[in-house]
Amino acid sequence: MCFNIEMSTTFCIIGFLLSGFLYKNDRYSQTMIVVYYSLMELLQTISYLYKDQCNTTINLSLTWVAHILVIFQPALWSLYRYNTQRKNKEIFKFCGILSLIWAFFFTHRLFYIPTGKGILHNTLDINEVNVGENYCMLGGPKHIMWVLPYQRINGFEANYFTYLLLWFVPTLYEDNYGWLKLLYWLSQVLIVNRVCDSIHELSSIWCLASIPIVIGLFGNCLYEDYFKSKKN
Repeated sequence: MCFNIEMSTTFCIIGFLLSGFLYKNDRYSQTMIVVYYSLMELLQTISYLYKDQCNTTINLSLTWVAHILVIFQPALWSLYRYNTQRKNKEIFKFCGILSLIWAFFFTHRLFYIPTGKGILHNTLDINEVNVGENYCMLGGPKHIMWVLPYQRINGFEANYFTYLLLWFVPTLYEDNYGWLKLLYWLSQVLIVNRVCDSIHELSSIWCLASIPIVIGLFGNCLYEDYFKSKKN
């Protein structure tokens, strides 16, 4: 399996068309999700044009945009759940706040400043996902990938495990099928892990694996509108 600019462009266009349909049908929270993933595909489409040009302003800018889109996904889903679920809104609100705190400290890894004397210190582990010596949008074995100099703080840093906890676990408190949705998220992790040839492709290929979510939001909108029109 290999991904390319044509595939990213196609999914980008389809995503924005579906978001327009959802918005027109007053599905604002669903529109937010679809637009977000469509922006990711747009980013990847543009990135194919400037990949491997590590010292250019456009490549640096694209790498930063990728960082921003990735770090706010847990907060995005907490906001979506808060707006669409009838129960446990305080839980989703709290998880959203925690997600923003995580995003701040994950970004802080790019600007590590010692807080005082002590044995803790920053290191750069290029074996960690999306970690490299420089900021760069690259062409990977199968898809676009990006690296940034995220510094470790001897295990005290914000990391992707906490990221996934903040993203996935709150689904258990949704009104319906929480466990089933959690199993879907976990299966997504396994599938993406098998598909990727580089750890740095995980984030970009993950976006492709999110297409069933977009289809589900669109299908649910059609289903509800169809039965509403039948009742009227």
